[in-house]
Amino acid sequence: MTKKEYKELLERFKVRSEYINKATIDNIIEETPEEQEERIEMLLKPENYGLLFNHYFGTGTPLPMADSDCAWYHKSIYNDLYYNDFITLFNIIFRGGAKSTHANMGYPFALKQSEITKFFLTVGANEVRAAMLLQDLQIQFECNNLIVKDFGMQKGYGGWADGQFETTDRCTFMALGIDQPFRGLRLNGIRLEYASIDDIEDKKKAMNPRLVQEYTEKVTGDIQGAFSKRSERTIINNNYMVEKGFIQSLALKKGIDLRKIDTKRNMIRKDKFTSLYLVNLTDKYYDQINDKNTDTWEPSWKERYTHEDCLRKKEQYEHDKETLSGEHYNTPINVGKRIKKHMIRMVEPKTFDKYVVIIGNWDFAYSDAACYKAMAVLGVNGLQMTCIDIFCRQTADIDTALEYHYTRANEIVKTNSSTMFYYDASVAQESIYEPVLYRAARKYKSFCVPMAQKSSVDKYIKIDTTLVSVLITGLLTFSKELEQNPDWEEAKAQMLNFEKGGKYPVDFPDALADAILKAQEYLNGENSEDDSTSSAPVFGERKRGGY
Repeated sequence: MTKKEYKELLERFKVRSEYINKATIDNIIEETPEEQEERIEMLLKPENYGLLFNHYFGTGTPLPMADSDCAWYHKSIYNDLYYNDFITLFNIIFRGGAKSTHANMGYPFALKQSEITKFFLTVGANEVRAAMLLQDLQIQFECNNLIVKDFGMQKGYGGWADGQFETTDRCTFMALGIDQPFRGLRLNGIRLEYASIDDIEDKKKAMNPRLVQEYTEKVTGDIQGAFSKRSERTIINNNYMVEKGFIQSLALKKGIDLRKIDTKRNMIRKDKFTSLYLVNLTDKYYDQINDKNTDTWEPSWKERYTHEDCLRKKEQYEHDKETLSGEHYNTPINVGKRIKKHMIRMVEPKTFDKYVVIIGNWDFAYSDAACYKAMAVLGVNGLQMTCIDIFCRQTADIDTALEYHYTRANEIVKTNSSTMFYYDASVAQESIYEPVLYRAARKYKSFCVPMAQKSSVDKYIKIDTTLVSVLITGLLTFSKELEQNPDWEEAKAQMLNFEKGGKYPVDFPDALADAILKAQEYLNGENSEDDSTSSAPVFGERKRGGY
């Protein structure tokens, strides 16, 4: 590290050491040696890890490393580490889930005092980050009087600035940046027994396959190859924010294909030598939670986060759902992989009567309440199409969608009767939705009833070959007025995040692609030399003031 970085870390060390030393003196309780021995024995039991952490580092201390009681997964992970001598544990926890605090402080301390392991390694994203993690642990061993009272003076020789220190019971703690050399990890004849790989994933580095492979092989070869014979405990602490990165690569090496896992849901997976804890901010994906259905979802760390906290987090990231999904829900979204931001061209729309034909298409999302009901309306002039209206909302109630449809359709046909609407449906779905559509048409006094269309093409292929091509060529533009539509951000996000097999919803791109195909049918029919062979719909003459 540079001199400036060392100076800043040294000042941090002095300030925190002084504070913890003074603060923990007042927290020491009077007790007999027998009472103390009984309490320590109780705290060191693996099932009491939450009590141990709170006593030395958590809510029971003047400077808590966590401001609430441990979550269920903190305690469960420690039990896995305690009872499994040979384990690679993927600690894939949402941002703010205290995964690093426990993996680099709580678990090593508990394992050390339980005499389970003696040589600990922390691997950070760089040398400075690794030194900070080691510094925090050294401060506790040196200055936390609660620890000194129960276990005596802990600090032996060495220090965080040297990258390692030894405690009085001859346990070794070391820290390295991921880019530093790892081979030959041995001290006093003892080999490595516990390794914490902490937050080394990086979106930019994930774009370099050779670097990803190098990091993966450092863990599986250099680090895990240096373990002792009696203990091989590795814990990987990160959130799953980017595909094809270090986390995905390392998990695949251990027999876990994250691409085939529904990461939108919390899960625990335990194999013979590998465990996966995948925990999101809430036990439901963010687009399935709102302030009206709080009985159907819970915060994953209920001791720290409330329903209101989670709803606020969702609202804060309303216009940045790729960050919300990747950082807090372990579901990476690749923005602009197929559709780039510059491809979504915004233009001033024409008035409705200036379009040769207006075509709309609905995706009513029949199968899953979590899906979005989506609609796209295109104004067509020759080869040029402009998306002039949209609907893109996650609602199980079709009445909301139909109210929007018939209200807007009635506005459009006042000046352009060459208007057609469709919806995607199988034969069975058509029989269900047709009477619903007719009843709503009578209610809103409209003749613009969507007509069923059936598509047997894979929707990802359809979107890729239809929507992407017209965006690239500039044949499809979007009305600037859509920026005032409350559904536009979600519709745009679905386009930008589209990729084959991706985990982001594609209901709006699907509806838009079908609208484009219908517009192309019209154009083909208009340009056909023999109208009798055309399958294009026939539109009436445009006129103002209705039909």
